[in-house]
Amino acid sequence: MTENAGVSPRRPGAGAAPRRSRRELLRLGAGAATALLFASCGGGGRVLPFRREEGTAGGLAEWPLPPVAARAGRLRLGVVGQRERDDAALPPQALPLVYSCLVAVDVRDGTVYGDLATAAEVDSEALTARFRMRPGLRFHPDAHGLAAALTAEDVRRDFARRREGGEFLFTEVVRSVEAPTPEEIVLRLRAPFSLLFEYLADASRAGIGHEASYASHDAPLGSGPFLPVAREAGGDLLVANSLYHRAPLPRLESVALLRVADETELADAFALGQIDVLPATGGRGQAAMRAGARRLARPSRRLRGLGLSLLPEKGGDRVRWLAAFQDVRVRSAVSRALDRTALAELGDGEPSGPVGPAWGADALPPELLAGHPLLAYDPPAARSLLEQAGHSGLSFRLDAPALEGMGELGQMIVAQLESGGFRPQLVLRESMQWRRAFEAGDFEATLFELEELTTPEIGLRLHTSVGATGRFSPWGYSSPLYDAAVRRVLGEITPAGRARQSREAQRLLLEQVPAMFPLLAPRERVDLAAGIDGYEWDGYEFNAAHLAPLWSAGAAPAARS
Repeated sequence: MTENAGVSPRRPGAGAAPRRSRRELLRLGAGAATALLFASCGGGGRVLPFRREEGTAGGLAEWPLPPVAARAGRLRLGVVGQRERDDAALPPQALPLVYSCLVAVDVRDGTVYGDLATAAEVDSEALTARFRMRPGLRFHPDAHGLAAALTAEDVRRDFARRREGGEFLFTEVVRSVEAPTPEEIVLRLRAPFSLLFEYLADASRAGIGHEASYASHDAPLGSGPFLPVAREAGGDLLVANSLYHRAPLPRLESVALLRVADETELADAFALGQIDVLPATGGRGQAAMRAGARRLARPSRRLRGLGLSLLPEKGGDRVRWLAAFQDVRVRSAVSRALDRTALAELGDGEPSGPVGPAWGADALPPELLAGHPLLAYDPPAARSLLEQAGHSGLSFRLDAPALEGMGELGQMIVAQLESGGFRPQLVLRESMQWRRAFEAGDFEATLFELEELTTPEIGLRLHTSVGATGRFSPWGYSSPLYDAAVRRVLGEITPAGRARQSREAQRLLLEQVPAMFPLLAPRERVDLAAGIDGYEWDGYEFNAAHLAPLWSAGAAPAARS
């Protein structure tokens, strides 16, 4: 019962050791297996928290449709690393455009929207999730121009195909799938699973496909807003699905996916007007290279934080630690000495709680973080706490990986801690050396960066007594009350229920003063060409899937040769 992990300390660029599997690193990923083991205490009763407004119980929310004029425009996207692709498979970016799912989830507020389904009912005691399908659904036309009906039986058959293929959701989470009527699909679960709806909203995990395939691509027919019609050396062309169930969407006439070799070629293609969307992972001047381009920013799912070691032994091995950190007053002093606003500005990020700001529904609101006593910047209070604990002038070693920006961040943290009465010594370590010590919990204190926190509960599990790996806490921190709160989070099946329990668990954690303090989530950016509308980048996967039919593109300038 395993799922590839999705979190690892950020790796250096040049000179890095060969990438190991995520399972070999920290296994801090989607946490599906851990969630199932943790979730045995899930609550009972019927849970139907799917609509923002009052309405029929179990009804899924519907995204309001804007006025839609005649369908027009083409959006051009870049696909990195598939220039030499020989197979006829669809690129990953095409999956949410081609395949519909039962539902969609907006990570910003936890609302569940209907896609192929119009209603859902969860019974957490019986471990069932029932979905009512929209009437009149159709797959994309086949090679003969015929569009087959899409019913609950097609969903059941597709999920069975995924089970046979060994997909985690249908081998370890879902015990059985039933289609008692053409309009109803029933999932029976093995245990409560807090990411059920997010997985069902992921086209790569649960997009519904037909037995027949496309003429142009080796992929099952879908029913999404666009259908693939051409595959050429330079890329793939998708055109609007005239039978799409969210008529009159999509607004675009087509989407073109241009294959490029690497990030440099991607940036060049944007500057030349060959693509319209550029993830701005490089320098800050890219948007200025394209007339009329605008840049959007959002918090990434990376996390930079400060961890303290409380115990001399972790995972059966002797490690470095500092007994003074076991005193809650000393840990509180560390937190009160940190100016998180200044650190976020220096690190080009946003202040973060235990669950990062990218997971808006599950995260503590910014105003609560800004006003929480433990997180308030107050050097005099920090010095007073140290004096009360008998540790004025406490000296310790602060390790940090030699990553871009980490030295400057470490220097600011050292200065802030010194103003709070500490005497830290910053030691920058070669990244792989630092990684080995971090994974073993072998440090007195450490700065770290974790990347790919791909699900919201990872931030919670980082503070549990077994850590996010399920083996041990790298900080040596343990709170039975907090562990129980996390089990309640992982026992919730719906996003709204999970988010509510997540915020409660985080408030409890801050009251008990953890041994790891999240500092910031670095920002990530995207450049959009002039005329692109409806592209809500802060929606993450929700933007790339459920909001994609609302994208529009004005007349694009001719590409420069």
